[in-house]
Amino acid sequence: MNPKSEITVQELADRFLEEILEPGLNRPLGGVQENTTRLRIATACAYRRSLQRHILPTWGAFAVGDFEKPEILASVEKWFEWLRRSETNRGGLTPKSVRQLHLVMRRVFKSAVQWGYLGFNPFTERTAPKLTR
Repeated sequence: MNPKSEITVQELADRFLEEILEPGLNRPLGGVQENTTRLRIATACAYRRSLQRHILPTWGAFAVGDFEKPEILASVEKWFEWLRRSETNRGGLTPKSVRQLHLVMRRVFKSAVQWGYLGFNPFTERTAPKLTR
């Protein structure tokens, strides 16, 4: 196992926030966003909110390398299903919101691959939850 993959999802998210999201969020009130930022302000805010509200409370303590294990990925799939609004989870999220959480995880783990923490991104389009209920 890659020693770098022992960092936690929280540590990965902290780096992602600092290097990817914060440049788009740190601007003076009423200021113009620079063209060099990687994400639009609204997108960066939505990503940060998704991380803080849903992803990190559940997955923050896990090692990034754990997501290469099939049993962890199966747990993530069950989590996505649990998040959805259903007969047993009436206060759940809409399918579109669950898919957005997957998108955030895919983007964060894409950075993990780029930074050398993982050899592949476990959150590809192929693993995305479907929009139907």
